[in-house]
Amino acid sequence: MCRALGVSAPLLMGLALQRARIYLDNLSVRVDLRALLADSTAEFRWMTMWAHNKLIQHPDGIVEIPPVAVRELATMIGSSHRDLAAYFTRFTPESDQISENEEDRV
Repeated sequence: MCRALGVSAPLLMGLALQRARIYLDNLSVRVDLRALLADSTAEFRWMTMWAHNKLIQHPDGIVEIPPVAVRELATMIGSSHRDLAAYFTRFTPESDQISENEEDRV
């Protein structure tokens, strides 16, 4: 399956865990910034500004956010890590958007 998708097993497993919303406290989440920009959830409105600024740095629109960064962003907006990580899972990129060669750390 990994060969067919052109991704490594750890990346595929991480995306599966992200979609299932399992182990989000310890998981780096991948986010489609363009999808996040289209969201209008009031509780996370600050994330659209963040996504807009990240899109300038990552024009392909996909970023990987390590757990420590999710915690810091959650603190900044007054949310829990769990709630923000779960919010980010709503914008998990599709498999055809994922590239092994991305250098897209926060």
